[in-house]
Amino acid sequence: MRHAEPSEASSQLGRGPAAPTMDMEEVHSSRLPTVTSENSPLLPPTREAALPEFEILPRGDKHAWMHSPDLEVTGELGSGGMAVVQAAQQCSLGRSVAIKLSHHASPNTNTFRSVIKEARIMGRLDHPNIPPIHMLGRNEAGNVVMVMKQIEGDSLSDLIGDPSHPRWSTVHLDREEWVLRVFMQICQAVQYAHSKGILHRDIKADNVMTGDFGLVYLIDWGIAVELDDLGSFQAKSFCGTPSHAAPEMVRAPRQLSVATDIYLLGALLHEVLTGRPPHTGEDTRECLQMAERSETKAYTEKIDGELAGLCRRAMHRDPEQRFEDAGAFLRAVESYLAQRHIRALVATALDLRIQVRQQLHLASEDTSAFHTLATRCRFAFEQARDAGASPEVVRRGLSECIEAQLHQALHTEAFQMARVYLRELSDLDSVAFADLDLLVTQIEQAEQAAKLRRDEITTQIQYRLMARLEQAEAALQDKK
Repeated sequence: MRHAEPSEASSQLGRGPAAPTMDMEEVHSSRLPTVTSENSPLLPPTREAALPEFEILPRGDKHAWMHSPDLEVTGELGSGGMAVVQAAQQCSLGRSVAIKLSHHASPNTNTFRSVIKEARIMGRLDHPNIPPIHMLGRNEAGNVVMVMKQIEGDSLSDLIGDPSHPRWSTVHLDREEWVLRVFMQICQAVQYAHSKGILHRDIKADNVMTGDFGLVYLIDWGIAVELDDLGSFQAKSFCGTPSHAAPEMVRAPRQLSVATDIYLLGALLHEVLTGRPPHTGEDTRECLQMAERSETKAYTEKIDGELAGLCRRAMHRDPEQRFEDAGAFLRAVESYLAQRHIRALVATALDLRIQVRQQLHLASEDTSAFHTLATRCRFAFEQARDAGASPEVVRRGLSECIEAQLHQALHTEAFQMARVYLRELSDLDSVAFADLDLLVTQIEQAEQAAKLRRDEITTQIQYRLMARLEQAEAALQDKK
């Protein structure tokens, strides 16, 4: 049994191994499957000899001052079956890097070929969401040295597994929206890799790193492969993570394609939404059996039905039924987020409309508070309209809000404002002519009733004044 090699995430952060990948030939009852990678093709001797030689000083070398090394080791980040990963200083540029050092110096060993293969694949991928490779060479002993960006941050699996993780304090969006936007960046990285003919094969939350300043990386390209001219790759054996695997990764003839990574993206989305991978068997063999069946997943009511539908489509057992590419998957999530934003705006507007109704029914004399509430309600519906909400929903909501304002104006005898609101209702074309005529009648009747009340009050005041004058005249006559 070979030792499991930690993922690049665990190597660079010094934490425990991520969910491991494994070779079908080593399936057994253990819950801790091992990791292997398929043999890399032997490189031509001329290419091996062309690798530059780096001078690497070990950590704490007392004679470092006597040298001008290319790299100076500052600590070990992790070690696995294929290589050891160390933190180092790239002296010429004065920056911190990570170096991956093959365990063996012989070109005939799998570890030697594997590190070169990984470096040369990643070297072709120049994308903001894929960690860059700085250099590839050999040390004085002949071991392969891959110099790469030293990643600082937290894996997505750490965050979704710990709601109180310190990283959440830096997230200022709704958490679901933030996670989906991280997912969209991973889709971009995968789409770019596919455009270069590269298949990742191990997409999962453990291999998504998030850092400060919005940094998002898809890491651990150790089992990535090149697609042929027909866009496919035939794997000799299973290689990947059983809990996330696509069915074609498990069953012969293991003909992989872009659709395989689409399935893995669906598995990643499933993982971030549910907090667990799609295949949750008791052991490795059961996980692989679940992956081969890839039965349609059921989701609880806590997960939006549209998102659940995206997961099901991406993880369809038939590769032809999945999204055509990572870009299509990204656009579907982007559309969901846009609609989610619209739904939130509409929900806010509808809630304010209810409050406007309640305030009106209280017949409150606080016209300022009512006007403020009604203005907020109208603004919320206008925002929803501008964002693309249903015109009918917006018209109906605005009509009900304006009509409430009209009735409040009638209640406070602000008839001029009532007529302004009436014109606004007419312009919306959402109120029937009969209803508009009724509102016109109500305004006229209320105005007439108010006039009668004013006339009656004026008459009463005149009578009282006349009575007081008569009393005053009578009093003067009595004095005479």
